[in-house]
Amino acid sequence: MSFLERHKTTLLVLSLLVLYLVSVLVHLGVLEFAGEEPRRTMISVEMLDSGNFIKPTQYGWNYYNKPPVFNWILSFVIWMTGSVSEFVLRLPSLLFYVLMGFIHYRISRHFFPKQIALLSAFFLLTCADVYTYGLAYGVEIDIFYSFVVYVQCISIFWFYQKRQYLPLFLLSYFFCAIGFLTKAFPSLLFQVFTLGALCVYARSIKPLLRWQHLAGILLFFLVVGGYFLLYSQYSSPLRFLINLLNEAMMKSAVGEKSSKLVDKAIIYPWLFVKMFLPWSLLLLLLLKKVRYGFRSNPLVWFSILFIAFNIWVYWLTGQPKIRYVYMFLPFGCSILTQIYYRYTEAYPAGLPKILKYLGFVFMVPLLVVIAFPFYEKTSIVWVVILAIGFVSLLAVYYKHEALRIWWFISGYILLRLVYAALFVPLQRNGIESYSDHISQVVKSTGESDVLYWADAYDFSVAVNAKLFSYQTETIKMPYTLPLEIPYYFYRHTGKIIRFDTLRNNASYFISYEGQIKEPVDTIYSFVDRNVGQKVVFYKLKASRFEVE
Repeated sequence: MSFLERHKTTLLVLSLLVLYLVSVLVHLGVLEFAGEEPRRTMISVEMLDSGNFIKPTQYGWNYYNKPPVFNWILSFVIWMTGSVSEFVLRLPSLLFYVLMGFIHYRISRHFFPKQIALLSAFFLLTCADVYTYGLAYGVEIDIFYSFVVYVQCISIFWFYQKRQYLPLFLLSYFFCAIGFLTKAFPSLLFQVFTLGALCVYARSIKPLLRWQHLAGILLFFLVVGGYFLLYSQYSSPLRFLINLLNEAMMKSAVGEKSSKLVDKAIIYPWLFVKMFLPWSLLLLLLLKKVRYGFRSNPLVWFSILFIAFNIWVYWLTGQPKIRYVYMFLPFGCSILTQIYYRYTEAYPAGLPKILKYLGFVFMVPLLVVIAFPFYEKTSIVWVVILAIGFVSLLAVYYKHEALRIWWFISGYILLRLVYAALFVPLQRNGIESYSDHISQVVKSTGESDVLYWADAYDFSVAVNAKLFSYQTETIKMPYTLPLEIPYYFYRHTGKIIRFDTLRNNASYFISYEGQIKEPVDTIYSFVDRNVGQKVVFYKLKASRFEVE
């Protein structure tokens, strides 16, 4: 038997991993920052600029909505690479997601055959929501936070299996602390409810009644308390904690953002299942009478309990955003893997036959790739590479029945590569560019500072829930500009836009049109596509300086 024959599965998996990375990395930096990406970046830039990594700031003012751990990671990447580009700052999320897949494989191989465990890891890596959206906008906090929560909770299962209680509690509470310093209070809920799931799994509360549990709790308070002790040197930790609690409460079933809760709760199961596509289609196999043995596999049974104990927090929420629940993906993939494994044991030819009929799906993108240059300007190199890829795939897809699930994954990854190589540049051209707006501004301002000049607003440091409320104080805070503006201004000039209610001898200013109360000379203005308000870059009229 030749080397290739002996190691064909290993070589296939390695090739798939390389293709997977390429499918994500191609044009990763083409789409401009969106959502929370520019905020996370600029808070990290301000940390590097000030040298203060304890107190997060935005526009130079205290930022109270998120603790700083994810910003530390971004700051480190910026410091190491000297770059704040979209491509570079989206890489950490890809790294942590692949690392999640690797840990998932290392654990799964103790409860599944090795090849099935590898398959489970690729199920995880190619879940549609993360693969197509989450990684494309990887400076969002959610993938990293999900990685932290996954390690926190899978540690509870893994070390309980080994009856190693000290590492169980120390590691889970340590990552609970890291999660708290990333996204605050949800990490505590995961710890409490997952320990509850452990009690059901163990059929006893005795695992919790150990001195090692106290050691874990002590470690949590040492890490979190140590941070807030340092924070107290710069600002009020109570103010920070109250606002973090309010942030969590607002997005819950009792918060201000819980409108139409029943409607959202009804559609949530569909959104949750959709997150696992295409692998959630394996649920259809449950219609077949097969002994799936969910309770006989410890990892699968714990995964079911983990989801049952934790998902309701997000199910009954005011903001059912799927990116908040990426940490459920590895647990859900363990369940889907069990369905696949037991079904293929019972019906060895069943799934390959189904996948055989699905092969035509990959003929469609082949035709699209070939026709694409006739309708859009694109790289012929990519067209040739992708066409060869699909032709090669179709050549082997029907030949090797035993590997057909792997060829299906290969085709799915090729589909993602088609999107990245051909359609992402097209998508970018169809979106209004903040970078283009800022380049027009810089033609007039050069590399001069620009001040965000406006009145601050009264911000209540309070917990506002439907069932109760608690307020401590009211402080002044800046209104938020479209987050892309400070980022792209920094990209073009290396300057940070700061906020002030005073003019501070600045030469150039930025405000919303409705915030301007002085005669001004407009340098550049545009209506922001996200907030629908006109943003104005300007100078004060000379007459003002003459009066002063």
